[in-house]
Amino acid sequence: MIVKEKLITIGGEIATLREVTAKVMEMDYIHLVPAKDIVSSTHGLKELKEEISEEYKSNHELLSRIENFHKIKDFVENSSEGVALNLKEVIHKIEDISSKKSELEKIVANEKQLLEKLANLAVLGIDLDLIFNSQFLEIRIGRMLEENFDDLKFYLSRPFIYEKLGSVGDKVIVLYFTTKEFEREVDNIFSMLDFERMILPDYVHGLPSSAYDKVSKIYYEHLGQIDDLARQQEEYLLSIDYSLSQLKASLVKETLYYDSLPYVVLMGPRFSINFFTKALDADRIESDFENFKDIELEIKPARSDHRIIAPTILKNNWFARPFETFVMMYGVPKYGSFDPTLIFAITYSILFGMMFGDFGQGLVLILLGLILPHIKKSFSFFGKLILRLGITSTIFGILYGSAFGFENAFDWLYIGLLHLSSKPIEVFLPSTTMLIIIVTIGIGAFLILVSVIINTIQNFKHHHLAEAIFSHNGLVGIMFYAFVVVAVVLLMGFNINIFNAITIPLMIVIPLILIFLQEPLKRAFNHEKFFEGGIVSFIIEGFFELFEIVLSFLTSTLSFMRVGGFIISHAGMMLVVQTLMHMGGLETSIIAAILGNILVMAIEGLVVGIQCLRLEYFEMFSRYYESSGILFSNRVKNK
Repeated sequence: MIVKEKLITIGGEIATLREVTAKVMEMDYIHLVPAKDIVSSTHGLKELKEEISEEYKSNHELLSRIENFHKIKDFVENSSEGVALNLKEVIHKIEDISSKKSELEKIVANEKQLLEKLANLAVLGIDLDLIFNSQFLEIRIGRMLEENFDDLKFYLSRPFIYEKLGSVGDKVIVLYFTTKEFEREVDNIFSMLDFERMILPDYVHGLPSSAYDKVSKIYYEHLGQIDDLARQQEEYLLSIDYSLSQLKASLVKETLYYDSLPYVVLMGPRFSINFFTKALDADRIESDFENFKDIELEIKPARSDHRIIAPTILKNNWFARPFETFVMMYGVPKYGSFDPTLIFAITYSILFGMMFGDFGQGLVLILLGLILPHIKKSFSFFGKLILRLGITSTIFGILYGSAFGFENAFDWLYIGLLHLSSKPIEVFLPSTTMLIIIVTIGIGAFLILVSVIINTIQNFKHHHLAEAIFSHNGLVGIMFYAFVVVAVVLLMGFNINIFNAITIPLMIVIPLILIFLQEPLKRAFNHEKFFEGGIVSFIIEGFFELFEIVLSFLTSTLSFMRVGGFIISHAGMMLVVQTLMHMGGLETSIIAAILGNILVMAIEGLVVGIQCLRLEYFEMFSRYYESSGILFSNRVKNK
């Protein structure tokens, strides 16, 4: 159903604007009306256009920079209320601390890498200066993959000597040396084998173990300095927290004010703000503004101002609520019109259950529907939807006597306990197959007729008398279509012929003539020219339109044959699974049953879901659903 709303108008002197907007923009249960919707159609009104102040921009930017350094928390205790805040000084001090901290973090990262290198060289008991300061040899130490190290045997004829010092994970520590003459050639060989050279800084001297201890000491000293800087930043921000909180509150208030400007209508020295709210919240609005002075508050019916389109709030019961998403995909119902969600939920669930009828697979859908919302919050919609579709699939599965493709799964119930000759619906019987197709066409005809009746009622409700009476989705359409459907059913099912010289002119010819003349008759209702484009043009266009209307009734009715087709195809696919199960042993049968059911559920579930959606949209919604509305949009403060 569509929730009833009220249109609220608040007006007053410009001097009170900031106070009013601060309150309005904090309300999260209203739908604000843009000023342009009113100003564009009314002479003498203006939109409030105000440039954002430079002070606000500057303070907002500075505060954002502070919050990038440190997320300001709402400290209740130990806040210094007497601290005088100078934002530029704050920025300078925080950036100074942050700069020192960043430099130290870079140094610490390099020292950490150096410690790893020294740890790998711990096996060396030789002074590092002797290794790297040789006058005649070029010595390299580094890491390479074990498999690449093994490939060095192919280069034994080259002028270098190498030694494996140890292993780290999947890599080995390697030392090699050569003369200065062959330096480039040998370095190129090791480069081809992905050799990672360890380059030590100049200040590393002595044994690797001694160098490691020295660098480690410096490393931990720098870590302590980083902690000290972080603590200084924390303490400084804590000392000025109260002042920052005050500034932040001020900026939030300014933000709300600037956000409100597109909704403020100016009328000379006065302003007004218009918004919608639920009718039940109207008293709440009055109480919120009862202490405001020099404010005029007016509560009106939602559609009292024809310049404004009232938004739509949907409220449906627990069963229909998940189907609102599908309705919204087609369009938002116009405020004051008909909300089709409940009818959609019922018909979609029944049609899906008919096409996907299987007791076992229905239970799986129910189980998934219960589990999915607990796995991930974003799966909640699918879980709720699948749960409802699983219920109808289970019910029809019982009627079909099918569970996981076993078509005799309920013989114990119908034949054993109820002593029936067979289950209620035997899908594979030739006589039943034809009956299924005929019944589904009949269900389609009924749903189309219901859609036309809903459209007729809605047109009468909104005083669209011409459409309600003369449209093919109006009274004459009901007369024509209902008569043809009933006549065909009586003739085919009971051999009763009601087509005669009285019923044909009265129930077919006259309705078709009125449908043919619906456009001129509508213009007559509106006191307009009967044949606007000329009588010849009207006859040609009207003939083809009438032909299209009659054809659309036929094709829309036959579209529901797909329901019967999917009932049969679903059973047929499960028959294939059953055949595969009987082709192997026990293990093969179990695997075939599980994989077959999963495959059928995935394919059929998707296809049937889409086909149900198509029937709803094209055969039903297109006849009665007015989807030109806008969705109610809550305003949340500090968005």
